Amino acid sequence: MRVSNDQRIFRMSDSKEDQIPSNRIMGKDDFLRLLVTQLSYQDPLSPVDNQEFIAQTAQFSALEQMQNLNESFKSLMQIERQVGKAISLGFVGKQVKIQSGFFELKGDGPVKLKYRVDEDLKKVSVKIFNENGDLIRTLEPKDISHGEHTVLWDGKDDKGEKVESGRYRYEVTGVDEAGKEVSLTPTSSGKVDGISFKGDKVYLMVNGDLVPQSSLISIEG
Repeated sequence: MRVSNDQRIFRMSDSKEDQIPSNRIMGKDDFLRLLVTQLSYQDPLSPVDNQEFIAQTAQFSALEQMQNLNESFKSLMQIERQVGKAISLGFVGKQVKIQSGFFELKGDGPVKLKYRVDEDLKKVSVKIFNENGDLIRTLEPKDISHGEHTVLWDGKDDKGEKVESGRYRYEVTGVDEAGKEVSLTPTSSGKVDGISFKGDKVYLMVNGDLVPQSSLISIEG
């Protein structure tokens, strides 16, 4: 009985040494090993067709180029991350503006709460929350024009009582011409006191808070 090339390869690759685990993707070394095996076990009376052999070697070449390209991409990504970290270190000591609604109430005067308006609005509300997430004060500034705005908070709740010093957070929302509520971006300024790296992400230490570098709006000085 005549045994075809494919049957010979199948029987040969039944050994544990030559089998490729089902949960592993075949790489270029596996491809080359199978190609060499095919040539070693081919029938001398019916060798591999030239066109078939050329097609197989072309597939191997394409696979190798793809893997080399993938390795190059990985190297470029590593270099990009290292360059990004090096650039981030240059922010230390700089005065920056960031997207952040967190602030510290120290009891030594009103707090400036900043936000930006980028569309026509009928109303703006600034809601202030304590560390427990309780809403303690709602401010409704009159100036709702486009641009940067600052509203002063006197440190009192909606009942007019002075609140304790500590950490607070504020949110800014608006109502557009169609009556739909929209979120506005709260902003704050401060000096970058340090940098923290967590995995591939970079965080800036500003006003005692770690904020993502992606929240950086501008460098003010």
